[in-house]
Amino acid sequence: MHGPADLDIFLLIEVADASLQYDRKRKLAEYARYGIAEVWIVNLRANQLEVFRCPLGLGYEERMIVAGDSVVSPAAFPDIRVPLAAILR
Repeated sequence: MHGPADLDIFLLIEVADASLQYDRKRKLAEYARYGIAEVWIVNLRANQLEVFRCPLGLGYEERMIVAGDSVVSPAAFPDIRVPLAAILR
């Protein structure tokens, strides 16, 4: 049997509205604990993307907010450019 630590997960995306606080606190800590390299939380309330990179303990060293007409790329695949508008549709 394999656990999350046995998986190669380069990017995990959560879509959050009412679950935003739960996703930021509880889920994000679990993802960091299992070493998931990058997590994107699509914050529907604020029409923005919260990007977390570099898991450390129960959190992430890097946090970035992407808003407006920005374009974002996963750290593992920097040649892939995703417009925020496409994510928020």
